[in-house]
This record gives sequence, C-alpha cells and structure tokens, in this order.
Amino acid sequence: MRAELADFTAGLDRLFSFLERTEREHELVGLLNARRQELLAQEAALLQQLVEHATHTKQYVYAVGIVSLYGLLERLVDGLVVSFVNHLGGFAERYEALPEAIRKVHLEQSLALANALLKDRFRTETTHERVVANLHSCLTAGDGGFRLNGHAFALHRGNHNLGRITGMLKGIGVQNHVRRVALAPALKAHLAARAPERDWAALSDAEATLLLEPIDDLVQRRNDVSHGAMKADQLESVALLMERCDFVRAYGVSLYEVMLQEAMKHAAALGAARALGEPLVVYDNRIVCFEAVGPIAVGDRLFLVTAEDLQPVRHSEVRRLEVDRVAVPSIDSASPVRFGVEVSFHADQGHRYFMLAAGRL
Repeated sequence: MRAELADFTAGLDRLFSFLERTEREHELVGLLNARRQELLAQEAALLQQLVEHATHTKQYVYAVGIVSLYGLLERLVDGLVVSFVNHLGGFAERYEALPEAIRKVHLEQSLALANALLKDRFRTETTHERVVANLHSCLTAGDGGFRLNGHAFALHRGNHNLGRITGMLKGIGVQNHVRRVALAPALKAHLAARAPERDWAALSDAEATLLLEPIDDLVQRRNDVSHGAMKADQLESVALLMERCDFVRAYGVSLYEVMLQEAMKHAAALGAARALGEPLVVYDNRIVCFEAVGPIAVGDRLFLVTAEDLQPVRHSEVRRLEVDRVAVPSIDSASPVRFGVEVSFHADQGHRYFMLAAGRL
C-alpha cells in the first residue's frame, strides 16, 4: 500500500508545483502590466494578449487542478482497496480463513469484473483469463494456495464521493471510515494548524462527516468541469486550489493510515505477523523490551493490537534497537535475546505486540 501512497503524494507534488508556477506567472503579468509604458512595442503587444486571455487561462487552470486532484484521489482509493485485498490474500493460508466481508462478495464481484473485462468496460492490468483463474483457485484451493481478485473490489460506476468510498471500504470489512479518517494524525494536524483551539479528537459522527465535506465538493466540481458547467463566480483562485490540495493530501494520508492499521490487525489475526507477546517492560511509553530470537532490524514495524474500534492498532517503525544498552542495526541470533526497541507510538504493558519486516505493507 505504500506504493499507492507514494504515487498519490508524488502526483500531488507535481500538481502543487504546477499551481505555484501558474501563480508566479500571474504575478509577473501583473507587475509587467503596471509598467507597460516602459516596455518595447513587441513586449507590450504580447503582454496585452496575456491580459486579454486571463479569464480563459484561469478557467483552464481551475479545470486542470480540479480534474487532476480528483483523479489522484480516485486512484489512491482504488489502489488502496486493491492492495489491501491482495495483502489479505497473502496473509491467509486458507481461503476460508479470510474475513467474512471478503469471502461473502468475492465470487459475485469477481464475476462482475470478468464480465466487465470481457465487454471492455473496465481497464486494468489484469485480464479476463486471470480473473477466472484466480476465482477458480479460491473455489478449489488446495496445496497450491489461492489468489484473490483484488481489482474486483475496486470495480465501480460513478464518482468517489464520501458515501461511495465508505461503501467500498465496508465491502472489504473496514468500518467507521469517516470517524477514523477524521481522527488520524495527518488530518488532525491539518485541522489543528487552522484551528488550534478546538479539540479535534472529540468530533461526533455528524461533525466528522461535515468536516470531510470538501471531498464531496471536489466530486461535484469535477462533474461540473467535465460537463462544461463552469461559471465564472464558481472558479477558485490558485491559492484556494492549493488549499484544496493540502486538504486532499491530509485526507489521503489519513485514509492510508486507516487501511494500514486494518491490514496489520488482520496480519496479526491470520498469523502473518510475528508474535512477540507482551513486553518484559516498557520505559517512558516509548522503549519496549522483549526476549525473542531474530531476525529483527531497525526499520521493521512494531505494533500492538487494541480493543478499540477507531484505533485497532498502534504502530511505528523500529527507530532504534539495543542489546545490553548498545545500539545495533539488527539481531540475527537463533537463540533468545533480550533487546529494547524505541518506537514513536504510545507503548504500554497489557497488550500483545507483533512485528512485520520492513516493506511488508
């Protein structure tokens, strides 16, 4: 899922850079126009053309910004859903061990995907033959294992508004989408920077939904642009488009966090994550000590599973690894070793801890 997030953030960076350059160009035209009398005739004529087409330029910049931003969001949502499902398929040794939400609709969704591919109504890197073969592997799974059709869960018609995203996530067993995204660190930090006096952790469901209204507004604006229904008084300035990019970035990173927690929860339940059990001791809620065998390395992901619906997992990369109070990059011993791990989340006793190798999710 990290690859999907990386593509999303890289795309946002490119869009943001484009908007920044556009804003600088607009400022330059304004400065030149203020001293037009000092320009050469040819320069003044070119400047006049830019000034006369300023409204059209603003319309096209707005259209590019809105359509591109929505496209990045839609690809992120689809990509996270597909990657999440495929990861769960890799975690489970048997098809029957998968969450019921996945098994309940996998057959129907796979058939719909196969039909859409056959009629060339859905474009993806998979093929009709591969979808059928994967489905067959699930229905007759033996020693050869099985393969899920992750793309079947991203098959949709219509735009990705909040309601549709919530429905897609419920279809793969991820509940409380709106509340969990609103409570995730990236979106909380984004909001706190604008209203630091408010307690963003105490949002009601209705407040959280209202908070994410810019996502639905983006969808509506994208539809208006696509149908040529742009009105001059509805166009946003470049500065407002950049603010919209910041919000969508915070939402996307927060959605990734929700999906990552959910994936780690299933990795622990399905035995795909390495169980370390309860720690020997926890210091200052950030140094967690265990006795276990290797391999363990800086950069691996340590996490604990909670009983909380809104935050089922607390996690971070291993920031520092120590044996006998000496920092080491890794532990490869086949015999039990006592070691300490520094993490960035609030660690405490009374929880079961798990480890995933770096890059696993």
